Amino acid sequence: MSLTVITAAFYDNRTKIRYLEESCDSNGLDLKVYGLGTEYKGYVDAKITELLRALVGVKTEYVMYCDGRDSVVLAEEDEIMQAYESVRDGRDLVFGADEKCFPYPELACLFPDNPKALVNKWKRKDRRRIFMNAGVFMGKTSYVKSCLNKLYRHYQGNRQCVLHPEDDQGWWCMGLSRGDVDFAIDYEAELVMMTKYTPDSWYSLSPDRCRLPNGKIPCVLHFAGVNDTNKRMPDFYRRLFPNGD
Repeated sequence: MSLTVITAAFYDNRTKIRYLEESCDSNGLDLKVYGLGTEYKGYVDAKITELLRALVGVKTEYVMYCDGRDSVVLAEEDEIMQAYESVRDGRDLVFGADEKCFPYPELACLFPDNPKALVNKWKRKDRRRIFMNAGVFMGKTSYVKSCLNKLYRHYQGNRQCVLHPEDDQGWWCMGLSRGDVDFAIDYEAELVMMTKYTPDSWYSLSPDRCRLPNGKIPCVLHFAGVNDTNKRMPDFYRRLFPNGD
């Protein structure tokens, strides 16, 4: 096995990461959970500082971080590795795609347009998904560690000077602008599909599989946002894993 799936779970128990745990187990994937039973101190602490500590024990060549409470894995390691190789564009890190440049829209110029990117409605306009979303990302473990170390050092020295100091995605964007990190965007959702702002009609579901309008079968579904996490994810999960409930 060359891939470890890792997630933050700063909860009293494992209930909120149930779907991620069960879907990883169903696909024969090793899931490393950190943060259980400890205090949640914010996104930067959870997804940079504590993620760095958790990665010390990861020995696999590749690692995939998934937000624990709103992600479901639909593929085994071989398929995940194939998707990663397909979208990484020569880079050692891949992020899922988003339709907005959050939390720093002024950094949108860092993300070039791509005609293959999925398009969805956002604020009544068609928006191409060309920006990063830090809810799911995958890369070479050594490179992910290197990037996180650089982000952590930048955070320690500059957190008093920025508008959104506790937003981990903001530090990734700033790291890109500084040249500290480099990554590819999964424009066509081969590795991960974020479901927010998309209609149910986009998803053709069958046991263990989800096909999108562009013909792609994503390896991970990321149900970002309260409505998608609380309503869409349980419904989709029952249809994707009919024997799992």
